[in-house]
Amino acid sequence: MPIGVEVEFLPPEQIKEITSYIQKHRTSDAPFDVCLLGLTPGKDLAADKAVVAPYIPAGLTWWLEAFNTRRGSINQVTERIRIGPPR
Repeated sequence: MPIGVEVEFLPPEQIKEITSYIQKHRTSDAPFDVCLLGLTPGKDLAADKAVVAPYIPAGLTWWLEAFNTRRGSINQVTERIRIGPPR
């Protein structure tokens, strides 16, 4: 699970660099997962999908939605959960 050193979440380009490096240096051809903690708008599924979609071709296999102070109030967190995951 790559973690950026900056406040912002890692962009798809950096995920692609990481997955390319891993693939180049692995000694196994078994599948592997790449997880990322991120933040979607949480307004509707289309907007959320637009955030997550560029990460898929970069090699990301798991998106972990951030539920922290950046998300906002407990009501905003509850609404984001209600909307469900982008697919």
